[in-house]
Amino acid sequence: MRTWLRGFIVAFGLAAISGTAFAQFQLTLNFQNMNPHLNQAFHLRVVNQASGLEVGRYTIGALSDANFTIEMLVLLQDESYWIDFYADLNQNGQYDAPPLDHAWRMELNNAASDTALTFSHNTSFTDIQWPGDIDPYQFTGEWSGTWKNLTYQTTGPIFGTITFDTDSMKVSGEFKTTGAFGNPDTTVFAFEGKIDSTSGDTMRVQLPAPWTGSIALFNGTISGTITDPYLFGTGLSMTFTGNFGLAQTIFRYRMSGTFQADGIVVMSHPDIPTGIVSPVAASQPEDFAILQNYPNPFNPETRIRLQLKSQAHVVVAIYDVRGGLVRQYAPGAVPAGVYEIAWDARDSRGLQVPGGMYLARVTIAPADQPAKTQTLKMLLLK
Repeated sequence: MRTWLRGFIVAFGLAAISGTAFAQFQLTLNFQNMNPHLNQAFHLRVVNQASGLEVGRYTIGALSDANFTIEMLVLLQDESYWIDFYADLNQNGQYDAPPLDHAWRMELNNAASDTALTFSHNTSFTDIQWPGDIDPYQFTGEWSGTWKNLTYQTTGPIFGTITFDTDSMKVSGEFKTTGAFGNPDTTVFAFEGKIDSTSGDTMRVQLPAPWTGSIALFNGTISGTITDPYLFGTGLSMTFTGNFGLAQTIFRYRMSGTFQADGIVVMSHPDIPTGIVSPVAASQPEDFAILQNYPNPFNPETRIRLQLKSQAHVVVAIYDVRGGLVRQYAPGAVPAGVYEIAWDARDSRGLQVPGGMYLARVTIAPADQPAKTQTLKMLLLK
């Protein structure tokens, strides 16, 4: 364990290889006059306009101040973004299109530096098609990107794989980088953690002794410090701060002790698991359609088929008969074709749900015509 970690630290701290530089910037959002929404939940996310993928998210459980600021390390050079946010006006714990909830969109084009935007409460609402809660399973798969040591002005590639066990709620995987001291050999950083539902952390990673401390991914933020008092003889600490979304993470690191260095890591995750499988028909449909799930009744899995005449944003929200949100799939913009969405009778925490009737609210929102929404009744047998 200490061998791979030593290699990982050396690669981040002292690597000397050539690479492509990258620019990342902080987004500062200043909100003013939000008095109508005091004590209401406030949700915000940042979406890359080109890909339609979410790169950052932040939630305030209940607004306590009408004027507040949110800072997010999410911007990349020359990229354009939508900043979508809403206040849960009707306080039902989920997004409803205006005027039931108040929702807005701000736009940022061609990011070139740290950027501050100011928003003052108004009634020019936008239906932002909020995708709902993030399913931890959506973080699984391949991640890739670049690290840059700002102290030594070195850079290199980094690749990662994340897996999620829905039964144990454990997350595991590894990150790989190459080029330590010009050596082409690959250095592997393996890790594991667990979804901590009691503290609200999306994930908390702790390394084995003698390491102390942890790294927490919570509410779209990354923070934490890990320390080994014996590493390299005089010890080493690493502190991490940053932000993450479904499709991107940017975090800064600071090393102290044996090595002194500051750096930054940018990684992307373009292929987000959403429950949508490969297209099931090669031909392009002549219209949009939402078909009844099959099999129905079902156990343990059922599928919903969608026919998309052209690219459309897709959201599938599954509710129990009391109206509680059980699980949500939100792949964003989906190309034309025929698709199936599989539900494995698990909730957003990966836990099996009891038998009974469930409702799937399916929304297809093309760019050139009104959104189409249909509710399907699904019977789970146990």
